[in-house]
Amino acid sequence: MSAPGAAAAPTGPEASARPAPRAGAPPGEPLLEVTDLVKEFPIRAGLLRRPVGTVSAVAGISLVVGRGETLGLVGESGCGKSTTARCILGLTEPTTGSVRFAGAEVTGIGRSGAGPNSCSRTRTRPSTPA
Repeated sequence: MSAPGAAAAPTGPEASARPAPRAGAPPGEPLLEVTDLVKEFPIRAGLLRRPVGTVSAVAGISLVVGRGETLGLVGESGCGKSTTARCILGLTEPTTGSVRFAGAEVTGIGRSGAGPNSCSRTRTRPSTPA
């Protein structure tokens, strides 16, 4: 029996509702932190396809996601949701800004030849029986 006025420990579904602690960011530190994320794409024109301007796909997004939190990006078609996600995941290099995961800066990490189209450049050849 518990003392009068003391809260009982949760049992049943409430006991398993909290996510188990995971490795990564220490308690109190954001798991994902995006600061002033900007992505611009060049507009190319002419015979030599020289840059003549830029299109701003993402303009100054900042967000913080803590351990156990969920983030949803919602917006109209063409507003930069996918570009934002690609920049956060490292599939597209942001023009400026910072992406930190578990306290470590992940923007600008060398990819040793990998890039946004690395999958399309990799070919698998079927093996032929000898």
